[in-house]
Amino acid sequence: EKIEESTEKIEESTEKIEESTEKIEESTEKIEESTEKIEESTEKIEESTEKIEESTEKIEESTENIEESTEKIEESTEKTEESTEKIEESTEKIEESTEKTEENYIENEKTAQKIIMLMSDNPFITTAQLAEKIGISIWAINKQIAKLKKQNLLCRDGADKGGKWVIINKK
Repeated sequence: EKIEESTEKIEESTEKIEESTEKIEESTEKIEESTEKIEESTEKIEESTEKIEESTEKIEESTENIEESTEKIEESTEKTEESTEKIEESTEKIEESTEKTEENYIENEKTAQKIIMLMSDNPFITTAQLAEKIGISIWAINKQIAKLKKQNLLCRDGADKGGKWVIINKK
């Protein structure tokens, strides 16, 4: 009877061992499946990490290109500002020159009017007398007379000595 009890206990133990073995096998299978999934996930993580590194490299290259472009833009802006400054200086000089030209034109017109007035008062007046009365050089008088002749406002009747000035069209 003890042998039967022992045999029964052995059979129960064997059955329990088989159940435990079966559970261990199931657990081992689940562990293997989990390990496989972990390996797949690790592989995907490695691929993602590689893509992130490639993207980071491209971002760094783009950042470098942007920095170079920004530097070129800054240089260009500086040159543009310098050019603008030079243009402004030139414009100022042109305006000053224009103003002086206008002043000279007005002064020349006044001088031309004075010459015509003095010649109409005295058609025999000399260039030296005109220069003295107006207060400019004989050269400037001759230049004004040439201009008046070119405009057909004045001509000389007779020789340089003894001739007279003829006003063609008074202003």
